[in-house]
Amino acid sequence: MIDRELAVELKARLARPDGLPVVVADRHLVDVARVAGESLAKLHAEQRAGRPGAWDEAIERREAFLRATAGEGPTRFAAVMAPAPAVPHLQARYRRLAGDVAVWAETHNAGRPRKSLSPLERAIGPRPVGQSAAVTDWDVLSERMVRVAVDSTLQRLDRGHDELRPHRSAQNGWMSPWLDKLARNGRLAGIDVDQLGDVAARVAVWRDRHRVDFDHTEPLGAAPPPSADKAEYRRLHAQLDQLAGADRDLDRGAA
Repeated sequence: MIDRELAVELKARLARPDGLPVVVADRHLVDVARVAGESLAKLHAEQRAGRPGAWDEAIERREAFLRATAGEGPTRFAAVMAPAPAVPHLQARYRRLAGDVAVWAETHNAGRPRKSLSPLERAIGPRPVGQSAAVTDWDVLSERMVRVAVDSTLQRLDRGHDELRPHRSAQNGWMSPWLDKLARNGRLAGIDVDQLGDVAARVAVWRDRHRVDFDHTEPLGAAPPPSADKAEYRRLHAQLDQLAGADRDLDRGAA
């Protein structure tokens, strides 16, 4: 178990009003918590090799240090999402995610990354190859990251787009899958929320006007109905493509 005194001290340091991270605020405390500077990957390797030592305690201390110093999340999170939201419950999820990603990344050091990484891989670390606990854990972390990014975006939309709330219900299945795709492609990180809300509001009007099924996940439906204004359809389609990025096409279901 991590020392109670150390845990209390770490918590107190993280609550400093000047906002300085632990790594800057107190080098001595950092040196104690770092377990002689060993990474989790090395600690686990020593434990698997059967070398003598209190490896469980050392691993627990190191994990506690990484979670405590993750703070608002590494800068690489910006590949997928905006900074931690001000809403307490979302901020808490963001910070837990940051700590868990820090632990995963140091435990499963993937070494030299591939040349081409997805936004989620840039935020978490390269997804391992094959079938292993590391792959399963990466998938869980990536899903959590997408959910935090989507829920944070929905919270920001709530502040100025009340008309969209009916389209967020469980019975109306287009908005969350649409934002989910945007998040996976890294499009929610720096998105203009006002522009996003305006486009979503136009899509909502289109769906209501043309009675698109609630459970149809494509924003504009499968195809424009015969009575639809084709020019309006093309404009909305282009706006959705612009939000998704020039090389993406969410309307047609591309990942």
